[in-house]
Amino acid sequence: MRTQRRCGNPAFTLIEVLVAIGLIGLVATIAVGPLVALVIRLEAVQNDYAAETVLSAAARSIASDCRQTLPQGGETPLRSIRRSLPGDRRLDVLLLWTGAPLTRGQPAATEAFAVLEPGPFREAVRPGLYRWTLPGMRPEEVLAERLDPAGGTLLVKNADRFAVRVFDGREWVEDYSGVLPAGISIELGRKGKSVVHVDTLAAF
Repeated sequence: MRTQRRCGNPAFTLIEVLVAIGLIGLVATIAVGPLVALVIRLEAVQNDYAAETVLSAAARSIASDCRQTLPQGGETPLRSIRRSLPGDRRLDVLLLWTGAPLTRGQPAATEAFAVLEPGPFREAVRPGLYRWTLPGMRPEEVLAERLDPAGGTLLVKNADRFAVRVFDGREWVEDYSGVLPAGISIELGRKGKSVVHVDTLAAF
């Protein structure tokens, strides 16, 4: 007489399923953790690069305007005024008689560059690096402390450092009034990031 053996259908027990799910979760956690950290780091690097790109572009643009200084600017077509604040902060003012506005459909004029911050009587000022175009005024006629925020164009939002040095053919100076110098160094900073752009302006 033959006996039939019953073979049960192979299946996973509840414990085996829970263990498998736990292992999958552990592996996913181990794999995703470094991936998340990498994405965060890449975003930070991208933000830093974008910030430096904006600052570098602004510094190069200012140097380009300086190279377009015109002889009709009087005896001092370019002025650099050093302004220091506590904590080694520099908020210089740069004034130059330039033909750069011609590319924007405006007459040659004095351009002024300076960083503005909110303060007394300037509570509504948006902080950053501004440019003013002042037709009919020579650089020596401009009072830097009276530059009106409403008349300026915000070039770099939240810029908090603007340091200008000029090479007069013999040495680097930080307060300068005179003809187009041989070279210029422009440092722009924002939120701890800064760039320095050095450029030649006139022949030695």
